[in-house]
Amino acid sequence: MKVKSLLIVYKEKDEEFFKHLKGLIDAKDDGENGAVGTEDGTVRPFKCSEKQWLKHKEKEGRIDKLADKFLFIDDIKDVLIPDPIYNNYGISYGPVDRRNYVILIDEKFEWNEELYNQFQGELKQITDVTLAETNAYARGENAKEGLKKKGPFLALGLLFPPALAVAGPLVAKDASDAIKNYNVLRSQMLYFAITKVYLEELDAFMKQ
Repeated sequence: MKVKSLLIVYKEKDEEFFKHLKGLIDAKDDGENGAVGTEDGTVRPFKCSEKQWLKHKEKEGRIDKLADKFLFIDDIKDVLIPDPIYNNYGISYGPVDRRNYVILIDEKFEWNEELYNQFQGELKQITDVTLAETNAYARGENAKEGLKKKGPFLALGLLFPPALAVAGPLVAKDASDAIKNYNVLRSQMLYFAITKVYLEELDAFMKQ
């Protein structure tokens, strides 16, 4: 059984998603009916922040020696966007070539209640992370309504968090809640994408 190395490249703020994928890969979850996700013991994951990755790229020939395969989580600088094999809920992923795989999320994706409920239902089916239970859409709508009622700082507070300091304590609280909720929704999208890639795509990619 050949073991292949997988370098997982992520933004500095996203180490939790590397840990999530590593946990899935390292789990002894295969059973009598076959492999779950990657075949147990065939993939050795390593971590690499975007900052480290860019330093490696500066050295000619360095990248080829780092690992057998590479997986990029979200928008990593200078990484090509693939022709996705999955594109739904603002989430896309797919191989760039035989060695490189990319997971991307659209942070400006426009949700509606029906679509979000469908997404959350699928999220709960494939992962048991506590975050899956949070209704990010409802929380986000509540925060938006609070901002609309309290003043003209809606767009300013959401787009530029430093403006919260001058928005007044009540407006600032609602804007802060909206920003926190945005982070929850982004995390849900990434947990969904990473888990789905592990369950449905990663084994075949690693064995190419």
